[in-house]
Amino acid sequence: MSWAAVIIGKTVITWPAVLTALGAACTMLGTLGLHMARGRDPREPAAVFPAAVLFSLVAARLVHWFCHPLLYTGFREAMTNYLQGGFSLAGAFAGTALAVLLAWGAGLVTRPGDLLDAMAPAAALGIGVGRLGSLYDLSDRGKFLVEDPERQRLPFAALTVISPGVTEWRFATFFFQAMAAWALALALCAVFLVLTRRARRTGEGVSGRVFALFLALYGAAQAVLDSTRYDADFFRFNGFVHLPQVLCGAAVFGAAVWLGVRSIKKNGFGWKPCLCWLMTLGGLGLAGYMEYYVQRHADLAARGYALMTGGMALTALAAAVLCASLRDRKPFRPEAPAKPGGKGGSGSGGAGEENCSQFGKK
Repeated sequence: MSWAAVIIGKTVITWPAVLTALGAACTMLGTLGLHMARGRDPREPAAVFPAAVLFSLVAARLVHWFCHPLLYTGFREAMTNYLQGGFSLAGAFAGTALAVLLAWGAGLVTRPGDLLDAMAPAAALGIGVGRLGSLYDLSDRGKFLVEDPERQRLPFAALTVISPGVTEWRFATFFFQAMAAWALALALCAVFLVLTRRARRTGEGVSGRVFALFLALYGAAQAVLDSTRYDADFFRFNGFVHLPQVLCGAAVFGAAVWLGVRSIKKNGFGWKPCLCWLMTLGGLGLAGYMEYYVQRHADLAARGYALMTGGMALTALAAAVLCASLRDRKPFRPEAPAKPGGKGGSGSGGAGEENCSQFGKK
């Protein structure tokens, strides 16, 4: 049950829908601004946005229906009535990526990595805004009850209505997800602007670095927070493996591989990429085992989540180190030969002065 924001006749627009639309608008405006700040053509993101919105809606609903089929009367109702039901953020990512690839194939985008770099901080901002929609429904709550009266408030807990007259305070997963997304947006925006400034000064730049860092950092945070949800998107075949967690792990691993390969191409083969890859694999392995642990030992969940957070923090650190290894360096420019008779340099005081002295002696 969601709170109604606008009622027009028989059409009811809920607050979660409003905040989701506002998050999408923040993403598009932020992408446009950052893309222009890098000196790129603003028509490129404008060409991608319509297809991205359409594909994201369809894919997000499709994934949500796949994971929560009991919330719909059937596939047709799920894919035609978008005013009811829910959406999965994993589908939104897939729809946006598909729109960028199609625009690149059609020649509307010249360098998709640059566009994805601009999208990364803006997407984190938009996700944070959209997460606040869970304030007005029963979604995205933690599976742990908060019984301490002093913590029965945001950001620790959110009120959940079980039935008329029956309420409980649950861990406010959505609020922590929003705060993590906003912190990531600020960090990525700073990285984006620094890299843009260096690229203008040095004339170099590795396209896609900010997007890869976004995948690694957001995936690391989301893998832990999604584990706390009582309404997570589970696979149908087992009912206890989270689809977002698997996708986050794949995103973290893929980002580490891509950053490591680019680091080797730029700096040559060394120990740093290998060490970061081992850190990534170790962190993912620890987090995966801790997910199994907290599902089997709910009374020791605090210890399990602390170790899971440590494992994913290790993967985030590895991605940050690999991204830093791609830092652009100012290219070497040999000094121009000095003009005859000028001061300094080999051309001014070398052979010329020696010849003059010899001529004077003669």
